Amino acid sequence: MAEDTGASPPPATDDAPAEYVRANREELVSLTLDLLAVDTSNPPGDTREIVAEIERFLDPLPVAVERFDVDPTKPNLLVRVPGASDRTLLYNGHLDTVPFDADAWTRDPLGERAADRVYGRGATDMKGAVASLLFAIRAVAATETEPPVDLLFAFVSDEEVGGDAGLPALLDADTLDADACVIGEPTCEEGRHSVTVADRGSIWLTLEASGESAHGSRPTLGVNAVDRLYDAVETMRRRFGSERLDVDAEMEPIVEE
Repeated sequence: MAEDTGASPPPATDDAPAEYVRANREELVSLTLDLLAVDTSNPPGDTREIVAEIERFLDPLPVAVERFDVDPTKPNLLVRVPGASDRTLLYNGHLDTVPFDADAWTRDPLGERAADRVYGRGATDMKGAVASLLFAIRAVAATETEPPVDLLFAFVSDEEVGGDAGLPALLDADTLDADACVIGEPTCEEGRHSVTVADRGSIWLTLEASGESAHGSRPTLGVNAVDRLYDAVETMRRRFGSERLDVDAEMEPIVEE
């Protein structure tokens, strides 16, 4: 008979959360199907029901959950998991999907499992990934694992139409202070499933410049508005221009095309 020394159990290993996920794979599949069953087509983009579903999933876990919305029909959810340092890794996933025509589907667009595959509108883009992020939160909590950095999860609305109620609202409120971000959307072309580094965003700008007119015989007395615009463009190029992202050798196999 083993002696009870009263010692604390050994700390969780780095692999413990992954082992938990593998051991509870069927629950992850069920969670994915639960999320697919909620129609979040955008438009209209109503995500109240799926956010409530996620809140119920997270309720038993020792994590901080905050609902944030500027449009009551399109709430966002922030989940914070404390780590061992003051650095923060942000995980982002959107809850809305593009609309669907059920008659055009050979499977149930609101979720169907066939053997080892899950079908449905949003299975890839991106409720499958959202389910994986949620299950990662549970795995960390269940195994009492302390992440090496703080983890911040942002489950957002209004992505499919580029609306202002989702990620832009969180950014405007300055709620997403992080050192790096992972977006879990796995949409990719067939045969290309590598991790993509630094997917480009876009900035839309309207520039206006005023000048000062001068007589054609003395143009140096005036100010050319086009020159001012050119200077502004050069300034933006210097500030927002492309930068090469150097990747460590051990990371290259998962990011190279």
